[in-house]
Parts: sequence; C-alpha cells; structure tokens
Amino acid sequence: MRDGGLNESPVELVPTARLTASYSPRAEEKDSEYARKLAALSVPLPPIVVHRKTMKVIDGFHRLTAARLTGAHSISVRFFEGTEEDASLLAVALNTTHGRPLSLAERTVAAERILTRHPQWSDRAVATVAGLSPSKVSDVRANARQETADPSESRVGRDGRVRPLNTAQGRLRASELLRANPQTPLRQIASMAGISAATVADVRDRMRRGAPPVPPRQQERGAKKTRKKTTSPGAAPPRTAAPATPSPELAPLSQVLRKDPSLRFNDAGRTMLRMVEACTVVERERQQIMACMPSHCKELMSQLMYGYAEICRSIAQELQEGADGSSRQAG
Repeated sequence: MRDGGLNESPVELVPTARLTASYSPRAEEKDSEYARKLAALSVPLPPIVVHRKTMKVIDGFHRLTAARLTGAHSISVRFFEGTEEDASLLAVALNTTHGRPLSLAERTVAAERILTRHPQWSDRAVATVAGLSPSKVSDVRANARQETADPSESRVGRDGRVRPLNTAQGRLRASELLRANPQTPLRQIASMAGISAATVADVRDRMRRGAPPVPPRQQERGAKKTRKKTTSPGAAPPRTAAPATPSPELAPLSQVLRKDPSLRFNDAGRTMLRMVEACTVVERERQQIMACMPSHCKELMSQLMYGYAEICRSIAQELQEGADGSSRQAG
C-alpha cells in the first residue's frame, strides 16, 4: 500500500469535523509550529490518508491541523479499507518515507510494537516498515527477548514466504527421504521436509561424501542454543570447540575441468574456471587468510561467505539436476 496502492484510491472531499485522533507513531502527536508552517503555504497540500472504518488519520495529521487553522471545513482524503492493525502499520511505513520523518527513537519504538504483534516477521520485513536497518531491528529483537521469549521457529520475509530459523530438523528429514527413495525430485523432498531445494541438494552432496546431513557449524549453534536454555542464570555455559569440516579432494576435479576445451574456449566456461581457481587459492591459503584477516572485517566477511555459499549451492543444484536429466535421457 505504501509503495503505490494508495495512489489508486480515489480522492474524496471529507468534512474536517468527521476526522478524529491519529494513528501517528510519533512520541508527540502534534507539532503546532510545523502545522502553522503548513497553513501558511500557498500551494495545495497532498491528500491525507484516513482509515474509513474508524475515520482516524493514518497519515497527514499536521495537514488536517493546518486545514483547521485556515478555517477549511473539508479536506482531500484517500481512504484505507483495511483492518485497524494494518492501519497502524501503514501509519509507521508512511511516516518513515516522506513529510516530517520519524526520529530514530520513534522508529525504534515502532519496531518494538511490530515485533510484539508480529514476532514471526523477519528483520528485513520489520525494517522495511519501520525505516530501520535489519541489523538495528535484530538488536531490538534481541533486547525484547530478554523480557519476552520469542517461541517462533520461522520468519516471514518481505516476499511473504515462510523460512525456518534452523534447518537442522528439515535436513534430517530430507536425509531420511533421500535414503528411502534417492530418485525423488529435489523440489518434492524440499516441500516434504520444509526446506529449500538448494538445502536438499546440499544434504544429498554431504551424504555422498559420507558427511552428516547437518553441518558441524549448525550442530554447534543448536548445541549453544540448548545450553542457553538449560544453563541457570549467571552461570557461564561450557565451551566446546567446533569440529572441523573435512574438505573433499577437489584438486583432481578442477584439473580435469581446466583441460576441457569446451570450457576453456567460451566466455561462460572461462568464468566458471576462474571461480573454481579462486576457490582453490582460498582453500590453499586458508590458514594464512584466517591469520591475517582484521578482526573488524571478520563478521562482514563471514556474512559475505555465507551469502556466496548459498549462491554456489543453488548453482550446484541446477548443474546436478541438469546432469541427472541428461543421465535419464541417455538411459
């Protein structure tokens, strides 16, 4: 609605006396000086947004005040037809993008209210509405957890899709399904296990290498979460070292691909070979890279590596599905 839906609503002329209090997320609902400045303008102001069911102002309370100061008996209005809950969310979203923007404190309070009502929303979804960064919303959520536990095991993203916070159970379920019927399409297993097809592909690849379906790093995170729940307040949780992930022997595979002329003599093939070579160098120089990485860069680099790992897994899945399709046609 904020990004364009309201512009499709017709503009109606409504008596100012019919309009009541605002859904404003501001700490101080009315700024008299700002309203007087608006009243002094000689150009027409944009229509205000009003919740039709309650006749409360969603966006434009200062414009309404300015109209009353000039003695106007009516004002241009676009009506919102949704629920009161949606009206309050829309008030936050609109006030973060135009007019007199919300302060950081007001946007933080708005994020707290949204998380209280919608704890299943992702940090990015809340950030989009509240006008904050996802990292700031994450901090707000963490502070809220100290007072109220968030039992949700999933998040709803900006696209409306539900994604699990922890895919460990889904990975275990996918491994069982793959053992029972290895020929089942990845997307079907993904739907049954409640995880993405790319994650199913990763589970299959790990099983082929003899590795556990749940990565050691994810197992460690799950163990830490369990320790936090079982450790008494004030007691330091026991520390355990994360097991190292064994790396498969990839050098022979990359050597075969580098010698293949069908890859070497086309742009797309050379791009993939350069990517493989970069990964080979990183793996070879891994210890030195870890030792020389500045402390302030480690968190950002970690996020970047996880992001590119997801892209690589998705590419691997598409390649594997293409190889499986070719094998079935050849058979």
